[in-house]
Amino acid sequence: FPRYGAQLARYLEKFSRGSILVHLYEDLVADPAGFYRNVWNFLGVNADFVPPSEQVNQGGVPRNAGLQNLIMRPTILSPVLRMVLPEAARQRLRNRLSGSNIVRPSFPAETRQGLVAELVDDISLTEGLIGRDLAHWRGEPSTSFATRSVA
Repeated sequence: FPRYGAQLARYLEKFSRGSILVHLYEDLVADPAGFYRNVWNFLGVNADFVPPSEQVNQGGVPRNAGLQNLIMRPTILSPVLRMVLPEAARQRLRNRLSGSNIVRPSFPAETRQGLVAELVDDISLTEGLIGRDLAHWRGEPSTSFATRSVA
C-alpha cells in the first residue's frame, strides 16, 4: 500500500521543509495552470511556461477490444497513413481514437473501504505533515479543503 505520510516523514527528517514541495493530484485537477506555476516558482525556473494539456496513456479498459487492436497495431492502412500524415499527427489521431474507446471501471466500494481502513493512520499522518484536510481520502466530507502546499 502507498504510505505517503511515512515516506514524507522520512524526507522531512533529512531535508528542510523549504526544500520539499508537496501537492496533491486534486491540486493539479482543480487548477492545472496554478499547479504548474507553483512548481516552476518553487524550482526557480520560468513560471510562464505552460506544458501541453493533452492527456496521454489514459488508463482504463477498451470498450471494444477489436477496435483497440485496429487503432494500436499496424494495419494495411498504416503505410498509406505514413505517406499522408506526419508522425505527430498520426500520434495525436491514434491517441484520440484510442482514448475515446477507453472506459474507466468504477472502483468497488468494498475495496475502497478496505484500503481506507488499512491506511487511515497514514492519512492522518499525511494531514499533519502537509497541513491539509484529507477527509475526502477517507470518503468523508471535507471541512476545510484548501489548496496549499508544504514549502
